[in-house]
Amino acid sequence: MMATATPPPRFYLVPEPLDGESARREPIAVPAEGVSYLALFGPPRLVDGGAGAVLLETIATPLVPVLIVIRQDATPVLINGARPLPLAVVRPGDFVRLPDGPALRIVRYDPPAVGPTPSGAVGTPCAICRMPMAVDAVVYVCPACGLAVHCEGPDRGPAGERLECALLGSACVRCGSPVRPEGGWDHGQDS
Repeated sequence: MMATATPPPRFYLVPEPLDGESARREPIAVPAEGVSYLALFGPPRLVDGGAGAVLLETIATPLVPVLIVIRQDATPVLINGARPLPLAVVRPGDFVRLPDGPALRIVRYDPPAVGPTPSGAVGTPCAICRMPMAVDAVVYVCPACGLAVHCEGPDRGPAGERLECALLGSACVRCGSPVRPEGGWDHGQDS
């Protein structure tokens, strides 16, 4: 059951400090929709055109959103320390290195994901407890894959009587993304 109760996740490129650099640089927000261009030279930034840049685009796959990087054949960019194919899929925790700049760590922000049952999930069984999703239930919707599961809070009764399926594990049962009802940052495997 795919649900859309929350805004889509958003990717960011976080510049790693260069040797001797103490100040943190601002993350670069990649638009959730459409094509963006990352400048190859100079300070890391998004630019208007494709010459001297690599193309970035967020793709909402059926399970987990990914960021694709498309480079021209001779573009000197590395992903995780290796020269990628012209089209590469990057996920949180991966690094993109520009020719004369810092490595950019890929991170994803997942917005808060607890709220009313999305209309497309009403009546369908919860993937964890198999109880049907009621129209007035409080659910967690995985920002990565859209799976809705029960996530009732203290206002819904005593702890032993609430359906808190989302809180039974640390990862989504469909896609494995971390469960963060309050939203949060995904920095990759070692976060």
